Amino acid sequence: MLQLDNIRKSFTEPVKKITELFSKQARRIYAVDGVSLKVGHDEVLGIVGESGSGKSTLAKTVARIYEPDEGKIIFMGEDITHISHKKLLEYRKKIQMVFQNPYSSLNPRRKVKDIIGDVMRLHGLENDYSVNDALRAVGLDADYGNRYPHQLSGGERQRVAIARALALRPSLIIADEITSSLDASTQMQILNLLRKIRREHSMSMMFISHDLAVVNSVSDNIAVMYGGKVVEQGSAYDIISKPLHPYSQALIESVPDPYRGWNPKIADVENRNPATGCKFASRCPYASNKCYEKHPPFIHVSQGRKVACYLYE
Repeated sequence: MLQLDNIRKSFTEPVKKITELFSKQARRIYAVDGVSLKVGHDEVLGIVGESGSGKSTLAKTVARIYEPDEGKIIFMGEDITHISHKKLLEYRKKIQMVFQNPYSSLNPRRKVKDIIGDVMRLHGLENDYSVNDALRAVGLDADYGNRYPHQLSGGERQRVAIARALALRPSLIIADEITSSLDASTQMQILNLLRKIRREHSMSMMFISHDLAVVNSVSDNIAVMYGGKVVEQGSAYDIISKPLHPYSQALIESVPDPYRGWNPKIADVENRNPATGCKFASRCPYASNKCYEKHPPFIHVSQGRKVACYLYE
């Protein structure tokens, strides 16, 4: 369904000093640095990592909200990395993104029926699928169409955002931290809704979150990101039950457990991105000189399981 080949996306670092204002070359920070991933048909790929790891930038690059600096985006066999605006409109009908904050992604001056209906009219689908159909698909009654976003709860707003995405009958949905602003019970309702949508519509998903428990509950496979790079890939069961990369292990250990104390094995986040070598080296308890010299290549540990760490050479 989707293949990413060595995707890179950078941003210019903000000027902090007067002397930097007159420098000839501004420093660039790579939020996504050489990411290669695949999402199969009817597969949910979980992307997990702490804040600043590059998850959301990767999602927006795939959705072509950001233009990639390098690499290729192959969707359903077609290279869409630098397609024209006209073709991009057709592409966005097939790949829809649901954002973290539904209140900021929904127009507060438009009723729900208009928010969903506008995108259907834009893509010429108003005769194939109704707003009420989209609302029913996410568990909302037709009368929700006459409400404004401020009249809805957080969970209901997120359902409307999902309904807007479903209205276009996409082949791939990118869900970017869509449960992070919700309470635990509402989170479970949204996750159950995603499972229902997947069963009924047989669509693929990229599910992005910093919460391992949430990612594990809906994903078939997981990619762990740190410092703009993917450091480990594998099935959800393998990643959760036996993480290989020291960063993946640290993520598992960071999950609260009332029956044991918290004893972190990694350093704080200061100086976490060395200029060369492994991005995690300055925080890793197992780092050697080699880790600071060159970023480790992916090592295939087993079928579908790979890790970028010199510990597994």
